[in-house]
This record gives sequence, structure tokens and C-alpha cells, in this order.
Amino acid sequence: MCLEWEEAWSRYLEAMRQGQFFSAHEALEPSWRKARNPALQSAIWWAVLFHHWQRGNLAGALKMLEKLRRRFPLALPEVTWGALKARMAAGERLEVQRDLWPVLQALSSALGGPSAGRGENNR
Repeated sequence: MCLEWEEAWSRYLEAMRQGQFFSAHEALEPSWRKARNPALQSAIWWAVLFHHWQRGNLAGALKMLEKLRRRFPLALPEVTWGALKARMAAGERLEVQRDLWPVLQALSSALGGPSAGRGENNR
């Protein structure tokens, strides 16, 4: 893994943990444009999904969840697609520990990036 990629991934993870989902998207965009790596696109789409959820745009969040489920069937050990969809549809707030951390762990594993660690901020 090159240093530029590691730095971009670290910025992405930190922004995601802080609930700064648009910034997380922006952190990976240049790397994705260079590599056109589907796993990077998946990570960007997760940031978009959480950005929509955080802002109360249920339709946008559910649309991204469905796109991710169809195009990038990521294995999520602690979170199922249906559970995420049900919480969003019920209007529940995004919670980092419950909703975001398992996604970051799965993405880090899939991309071979630095560990996502355990987020502590609930958003």
C-alpha cells in the first residue's frame, strides 16, 4: 500500500469516526479517480449513505443502501443489510458504535487498509 493511499484512508476513517461524512467522501475521491478501484467506490458510497442518514434524507440513504447491497455485497459481521434498512426506515438516529463501526471494519478488511479502530462518538 502506498503512502498516499494510507494517508487518504486514515483521513477517511477519522472523518467517518467524527461524523464528517462529506469530508470522508472527499478524502478518498482523488485516490478513487486514479485507481478506479471498486472497493474505494464502495467506501465513498458508504460515506454518502451516512451523510444522507445524518441529515435526515431517508430516501437518499435508502437509495445508497440499495445501490451498495446490489453492487458491493460487503460482508458485515455485526450489521445486516435488513437491520440497517429497518433502523433508517424507523427514523432512528445514526449511532457510530452500532451502525458505522462494523462497516468501517469490513471496509478496512476488504481494502487491506489500516484498522478502523473503534469509534467512540455517537452521532
